[in-house]
Amino acid sequence: MSGLLSGSVSDAVGLVDDWSQTKISVQGVTLNVIQAGPRNAPAVLFLHGFPDTWRVWRKQIPEFTRRGYRVIVPDLMGYGDSDKPSHGELYRIDPWVAQQMLVLLDHLHVPSVHLVGHDWGAVLAWTISARFPDRVKTLSVLTVGHPAVFHRLHASLSDYGRGWYHFWFQVPILSPLSLRPGDFWLLRQIAHGGGDQDQWRMQFSKPGALTSALKWFRANSLRILRKKNELPPVDVPTLGIQSDGDFKFVNRAEMLESKHFVRRTFRYEFVRNASHWPQLDQPKVVNEKILELIASNR
Repeated sequence: MSGLLSGSVSDAVGLVDDWSQTKISVQGVTLNVIQAGPRNAPAVLFLHGFPDTWRVWRKQIPEFTRRGYRVIVPDLMGYGDSDKPSHGELYRIDPWVAQQMLVLLDHLHVPSVHLVGHDWGAVLAWTISARFPDRVKTLSVLTVGHPAVFHRLHASLSDYGRGWYHFWFQVPILSPLSLRPGDFWLLRQIAHGGGDQDQWRMQFSKPGALTSALKWFRANSLRILRKKNELPPVDVPTLGIQSDGDFKFVNRAEMLESKHFVRRTFRYEFVRNASHWPQLDQPKVVNEKILELIASNR
């Protein structure tokens, strides 16, 4: 184990051998990166979303390393213990954050990965797979479909209503201030009771942390809504996972219709009795579905 590991990290990772926490400079931004498993094994890159950190994958790390995979789990820029740049344009997924992930993989001497993303991490995973398919062996996305599918569906007012917070988060100063009162009452309402709420409180109690996390919305939400099918289809085997709790946030068709933006095999899995965070609520089901895809495309 690395000497950089703290007790809280150790508790989250659990009884996993050969793991480390390191700070890696990528294009002038320092990322906090958790790694586990054999360094010469096939690599799986996990990408979290809002309002999480790498810890949202803590129920995947032990199982994937037990199955013999190398696991790479960063705090994305603006979150957790990674840098939080003030310049909002740096948070654009396409192209800046996607390229940042490739530079991280180059630093770690990983030519290609099995890619797993949730929420904004799913949008990032779609983007990496579409722009750089030679770096991706398989794609597993939780909750969010291909960014171009929103326009294919001719989104209704109800779709906009589910994602109202994407518009509210565009408002500087007021939107982060609105999330803090009542022990982050509004943020907990947006989450409909799911997710790592204790972790959010801890993370967003740090100066500037909430503002930097919201920059993901300001840099990306309106671009996705305004642009029609700018991101090309992906050319890797793809798994889309949604839960019954997801439909408070997204339209089920957004993932189902993503099959039209996948040139290889596309498989849809529906997870019951889970919130927007099925990897936390139903980890055995989610792990097995992802591992099945990976095993068939090693």
